[in-house]
Amino acid sequence: YVPSGDWLFIVAPYSSGEITEVLRSPVSISEDAELRTSLNLQTVQGVNVSFQLQEALTLSNLTNQRVKAISQNGFGQITFEKTNETGYTTELLMPGQWSLELNYSTSTKHWILNTSDTPFNTDDHDGEFNLDLGTLEADLEVQIGGKVYWQISSETQKGIEGMEVTIVSSDELTVNQTIETDEF
Repeated sequence: YVPSGDWLFIVAPYSSGEITEVLRSPVSISEDAELRTSLNLQTVQGVNVSFQLQEALTLSNLTNQRVKAISQNGFGQITFEKTNETGYTTELLMPGQWSLELNYSTSTKHWILNTSDTPFNTDDHDGEFNLDLGTLEADLEVQIGGKVYWQISSETQKGIEGMEVTIVSSDELTVNQTIETDEF
């Protein structure tokens, strides 16, 4: 017995001969017995999706990162294994349309990847049910900071509180943010 509502039926990947089959099926449970009994669910061959994850600006490999695959077909989310030392990872996905997301922060850095505007379809696999997405680049945002002084001398370094500082990207479009200095 389960409450009425929307559910996701999941069958863990299993090997059937030389192929691996999966099932992720959204189901709406209502009071109508015909819609909630005698359900027919069938597994399908999964698609091995792989990619390399790099930082966009430096093109350095991002290691130990977990990227989420988000189904555009109601199959839920699947978290990829951590990226290895070359930034590479792979995961078995239910056939369909998916987007990828990474939102990871340290104390001073934040990496973002979001392909929801450009999802991929596992139908584009190589015929052997493998789909290599190539190299994906995560954007990096970093924390910056410092002090604004009235004057800099070896004797006096009095900071200015309440001063507005505007940070503008070189294209003057990507970043245009004003912050205010705090108390020192």
